[in-house]
Amino acid sequence: MKNYAIYYLFSFIFFCSICKSVGAQEIVQIDSLNKILKSSKSDSIKANCMNKLSEIYRAVGNLDSANYYSFKSLKISKRINYKQGVATSLYYLSIVNYIRGNYINAIDTMTIAAEMFKTAGNLKDYSSLLSVIGGIENAMGNLSSALDYQLQSLKIKEIIGDSTNLPTAFNNIGNVYASSFEFEKALSYFQRALKLNIKFKKFNVIPDNYFSIANMYSTMKCDSLALVNVNISIHLSDSLGQIESLSYSYGLVASILLEKNDFKGASEYCMKSLAISEKFDDKRMIAVNCKRLGIIYQKNGEKKKAESFMLKALQIAEEINFLENVIECQYSLSQLYEENGDYQKALLYYKECKDAEAKLFNEEKGKEMTRKEMTYEFDKKQAINKLEQNKKDAVAREKENKQKIIIYSISFGLLLVLFILFVIFRSYRQKQKANYIITQQKNEVENQKNIIEEKHKEITDSINYAERIQRSFLATTELLDENLNEYFVFFLPKDIVSGDFYWANKLNNGNFVLVTADSTGHGVPGAIMSILNISSLEKAIDQGLINPSEILNKTRKTIIERLKKDGSQEGGKDGMDASLICFDGLNQKLTYSAANNPIWIVRTKNVIELSPDKMPVGKHNNDDVPFTHHSFDLQKNDMVYTFTDGLPDQFGGPKGKKFMYKQLKELLINISEFPMLKQKDILTSSLNNWKGDLDQVDDICLIGIRI
Repeated sequence: MKNYAIYYLFSFIFFCSICKSVGAQEIVQIDSLNKILKSSKSDSIKANCMNKLSEIYRAVGNLDSANYYSFKSLKISKRINYKQGVATSLYYLSIVNYIRGNYINAIDTMTIAAEMFKTAGNLKDYSSLLSVIGGIENAMGNLSSALDYQLQSLKIKEIIGDSTNLPTAFNNIGNVYASSFEFEKALSYFQRALKLNIKFKKFNVIPDNYFSIANMYSTMKCDSLALVNVNISIHLSDSLGQIESLSYSYGLVASILLEKNDFKGASEYCMKSLAISEKFDDKRMIAVNCKRLGIIYQKNGEKKKAESFMLKALQIAEEINFLENVIECQYSLSQLYEENGDYQKALLYYKECKDAEAKLFNEEKGKEMTRKEMTYEFDKKQAINKLEQNKKDAVAREKENKQKIIIYSISFGLLLVLFILFVIFRSYRQKQKANYIITQQKNEVENQKNIIEEKHKEITDSINYAERIQRSFLATTELLDENLNEYFVFFLPKDIVSGDFYWANKLNNGNFVLVTADSTGHGVPGAIMSILNISSLEKAIDQGLINPSEILNKTRKTIIERLKKDGSQEGGKDGMDASLICFDGLNQKLTYSAANNPIWIVRTKNVIELSPDKMPVGKHNNDDVPFTHHSFDLQKNDMVYTFTDGLPDQFGGPKGKKFMYKQLKELLINISEFPMLKQKDILTSSLNNWKGDLDQVDDICLIGIRI
């Protein structure tokens, strides 16, 4: 959960990055826009200028001025029936409400603006507003509604072909799933966002994609995959000069290493993260890093340093009202003082911890009442701000008139000439400087592009080579043709390499054995696991075993023994779900043993289901229970189907749901009498029609054999 808290903060920052960045040039823009306001006679131009001023003031944190200009623009736009101006003003007013925590008013106002964009046929802005509304619903904890808005936004982007903004939509959907603790779904959407950003060459956000993926893997306790992805994020952030992003990546590495009790490594990365967060005055990350360092020093027995960092973390967390971190610091200090024998301080911080927990609970409980109060306070403050701004405008106009009198009383002509010469000279210098900066930036972007493309090619080439190696372990066409009458193999990896596999061999008694299996994981980890599983099966066969249950029992034992060496205390719990069937051609008999994967036999339009044992081939609570041996009498023209869960679990259809085993069973019944190639073609088209534009979620393997 600590990793997830940091992730939520980081993903919130990434979500807010849709607002335009501002810098010193905004001061020049404000002056220019004010001049246009004074000189323009067009009300629509004035309304647009005021909305632009609102956007700039919001970006620099001046919410009162931002609200003032949006309100004035709204008033003008309504008077002249300028619908685009009305919609934009309402949108900007709702953003201010959102930042101030007035979520209900923000959603109400933004919904009106969204409908106006929709009515005007401006589907691109309509889609963007739906996405922002979804983000507000997510912040309010209305996760179901948040997901609905994000999916509506995604659908519109797909309809209008707004493909370059699809990665943002996928990332926002991933954030909703992460908030609802559906980490696998969140991971899937983050990976889709990364894939599209690489395709569209959006290099500046690719490091953030890798960080989100890494944090999901860390939350799911897949530390090795988390470290791979976060190290890619660190490398790219460093190459692109995105220094502030490194703070979060270093912090994630520190958190993973701390969980592994690698205190030296955790301390090193924590100090790196702290240095960057102090440079950018990111107080939340400073507090998190100081608390983490305190825990590391406590574990190492350096009690003084531990106390120093924990107290610093507590002080900063209290300053910024970071209650979650306050509670964690107070609890850690209580434990530290208890270890030191200072029971008075230990009790003091324990009580403060409990008080802070009660305060946090009360704050959550009072959020709804606070929002209602903020609505009233906001309306009242808006009226006061309007009166104060009117006074400021009157003073400014009077001062401007006096300055004009003074300026006109002196040599206006000479000053005008000097001013024109100055403007020409300054414009020439600025143009030279801008051209130089643009050239430098283009060169840097091209260099970073080449680096990323080269890395991507290296990774892809390696995986393609790995696919050739894995394929050499699968059952060959020659072996299957020699031992089976009619058959087809429907094998479709999710990625280039696969965790699913099919393997076959001849037993010492002359029977033919066929295994259809789903290894733990997919992609590269799944492929590595499949090779381990196949080699374990081969070892069991080489020892002369011919009984299916004995083969699976021996395979399970070999897998468990090998995975004990993975460095963890209990040994890896990976393995496979599999069905192992043996054909006795002379006696028309099928013997089998199965782990989680059933075997279906279609006979005269009816399905006979051969049930599996409810346990995997690998470490399990019941791994001392032997697999069950079964036999079944076959008849001519029986269709035997073995498969993994990839096809039933595929999302798609009109409602985006799973294909399910029931639908697969009906499909196999309907096609069972067709020739093998036609059955395979129908399965392929059925899968493609079902998933549509959605990605394949898992490896797929289905084998059909006619007796």
